[in-house]
Amino acid sequence: MPSWLYSRKHVLLLLYMFLVEAFVLNSTSVRIAYAVQHDPRVTAIGVFNSGIKNETEFAKSLADRITKPIFFFLGGPTDVVYPNGERAYARIPKGTPKWKGNLDVGRGGDYSRPNCGKFAVAASNWLKWVLRGNSNVAPFFTGSGHGTAAGAGWVVEHRDLENIKVSSWD
Repeated sequence: MPSWLYSRKHVLLLLYMFLVEAFVLNSTSVRIAYAVQHDPRVTAIGVFNSGIKNETEFAKSLADRITKPIFFFLGGPTDVVYPNGERAYARIPKGTPKWKGNLDVGRGGDYSRPNCGKFAVAASNWLKWVLRGNSNVAPFFTGSGHGTAAGAGWVVEHRDLENIKVSSWD
């Protein structure tokens, strides 16, 4: 766990982040994030092992209107909600910063691994970038080779990440 998570000044940041700022979610609660993404306090969306469950007009219209940076962390083809994440990612409009990583570990990621696994590393880097304004971690999502999501085994796809505008919380 990053040392900044332990500092007193970031305790409120974490609570705020999970309640408003980043809107981190998993499973079927993805509809909530899509619905509140127009709230000016929401600056990014993180989708963990989830997506659009079906192609109803309601579900499609929510994804079609996403404008905030959105990152999908999926468990690969063996994850039961993999098709949902793929479907949602495909519907995000052009111009919206989006990233999708698939790590073939199945439902629930690899959080039971030492140090919470590769999902935790990716999530930590996502928080550092979109919430803390640390653009030094952007290559984790956009690059290849050692020290990147792709280098760690994620199958990565992204678009318009250069449009992410963040400011530091430090």
